[in-house]
Amino acid sequence: MLHQLLVVRRCDPLALTNKLIIVSRSVLDGLVTALHIKLDHPSKHQLNLVLKRLFYALDMPKAVEQASDSCHTCASLKRLPKSLVKQSSEDQPDLVGISYVADVLKRKRQLTLVVRETVTSYTSTCFIQEERLAFKRSSVVVRVDPAPGFRPLCDDSFLKQLNISIEIGRVKNRNINPVADKAIAEFEDELLREERHQSPLSENTLVIATTRLNSRLRQIGLSSRELWTQRNQFTHEQVPISDINLIRAQHESRNKNHGFSEISKCSRPGRPIPDVSIGDMVYLYADRSKTQSRDRYLVGALDGEWCFIKKNSGNQLRASSYKVKLPECYKVINTINFHQNPRSSQNEYDQESDCDDYAECCKRNITVHVW
Repeated sequence: MLHQLLVVRRCDPLALTNKLIIVSRSVLDGLVTALHIKLDHPSKHQLNLVLKRLFYALDMPKAVEQASDSCHTCASLKRLPKSLVKQSSEDQPDLVGISYVADVLKRKRQLTLVVRETVTSYTSTCFIQEERLAFKRSSVVVRVDPAPGFRPLCDDSFLKQLNISIEIGRVKNRNINPVADKAIAEFEDELLREERHQSPLSENTLVIATTRLNSRLRQIGLSSRELWTQRNQFTHEQVPISDINLIRAQHESRNKNHGFSEISKCSRPGRPIPDVSIGDMVYLYADRSKTQSRDRYLVGALDGEWCFIKKNSGNQLRASSYKVKLPECYKVINTINFHQNPRSSQNEYDQESDCDDYAECCKRNITVHVW
């Protein structure tokens, strides 16, 4: 017995004999958690190496795994592999010309407003001075991302007089405005074809690039200009197109393509649906970045496959509520039962492993000594 502690002697090949302190299972979880916090949240492998230098206990890797999985700091910094994300489309509009998307392209200190009709993909562009002045024009529903310049427009009195409704998508959705993102990408490609020197745009260049974008033939064999005007862009003859059939065909094509798009982006299976309830602390998979850990959120309400969360920043609970899907979040599972009686826990462990202790020591080439 050394300093009132039981120790074992570890004899590893090509290494010096080391004396390890024996740790009982009743205090192992507390010791591992304390070292995990004291060493500033090392990884599971690093903490295992530290414990093997000084201590000996049965099921030590399992205790390390439990301590790491129950740590909120490690959960916010965890690097998770990509997995399959279920895709879906919103309900199609009833008519052509009532649903738009918009975004602002920032290029060479210039702000270019890009507005696209969702059915025909007909695109309009113009220069603007400020983002908050972007929608002084007539339309019905314009979907934007939650940029600081777009949020004040939701309550703009002038837009309400023109019956313009600004729709902001879900903040925590990375694919929040896909139609506008594609419009920006296509418009930038047209600019590169027209101006390869990356110089500031002129009004003529903007008009030419927009006209060429609208004249490109798309999947159904017609251009955006032909779908919008229902006229052949070469002969100006009328094109027999039914808006309802076009909307339905486009919506069915998107839903049919979701499965192939999901597999092409990631072949891993989808994430499991977590068992969360109101009041749980959760993290979002998509919040992790190279320079920032994940934020912690509190579940405030549940609605089918959706949950409403609020950010928990320090000791404050933010007022803004975010709507996310359940597979997009995960919670830290408490795998250690703190209300368990240590004596009964020790007796239960002893009954299960008394017959295996000697075999375990022989297997690891460990000799028990009392000093």
